[in-house]
Amino acid sequence: MVDLVAAGRLIPSVSLVIFDRDGTLIDIHRYWTGMLEMRSAGICRRFGLDDKARDGLSEIMGIDVRKNKIKSGGPVGIKKRDVVMQAAIDYLAGRGITNSDDVCADIFRDVDERSESRLLELVVPLPGAKKIVADLRAGGCRCAIATSDMKKRALLTMDVIGMTDAFDMMVGADEVARPKPAPDMIHRIIGRLHADLLETVMVGDASVDIEMGINAGVKASIGVCSGLGSHASLASLTNYVVGGIADIEIKTR
Repeated sequence: MVDLVAAGRLIPSVSLVIFDRDGTLIDIHRYWTGMLEMRSAGICRRFGLDDKARDGLSEIMGIDVRKNKIKSGGPVGIKKRDVVMQAAIDYLAGRGITNSDDVCADIFRDVDERSESRLLELVVPLPGAKKIVADLRAGGCRCAIATSDMKKRALLTMDVIGMTDAFDMMVGADEVARPKPAPDMIHRIIGRLHADLLETVMVGDASVDIEMGINAGVKASIGVCSGLGSHASLASLTNYVVGGIADIEIKTR
């Protein structure tokens, strides 16, 4: 068990820390812009669409094409895979291309497979990610991941940066009935690890992460400004807002 200090505020007696993945542990912009570029390009090749359509698909799925960054409202990086795919399907329908569901699903799966050879390029740990997890475990605190991505992808991405064994459990949005901000992922982790909600802290970069922690009833939720959420948006939900996970102080007992 450890004590945490975030934004100058003490959070005592913590035995489990649940991390969001994208924007909290890894660079959300590097990972998801790469994935969506491949998805958009694949869809356009299949339907013979031009570069303008490719950019339109990327935008509708959550990329700010001009900045080459993920939009703060997603849907990619925040909402479930099905929601992101439906955005692409709806965009195609608006261009007169109907019944594209199966094609889009095939392309998403194909990109999953092809991206595995590019994970070293796409998955970049944020400063302090490896250290905080190692320090928490050294202090007797367990660690878990709750991500809007699929469980398989969570395992792959953490494996490529050598962090898989650092976590006691990982939960993907494909394993629960309701995505963030519903508390389902946290409840699944708590149940499997037989942990105590009142000794659990949630750490995430988006409002849905903080809301998930609140809805689950954890001890505290820490917002990090290293991904999608602004300081103002996170501070409207929690008193614990820091620049990144490297700014969270661990006090061992």
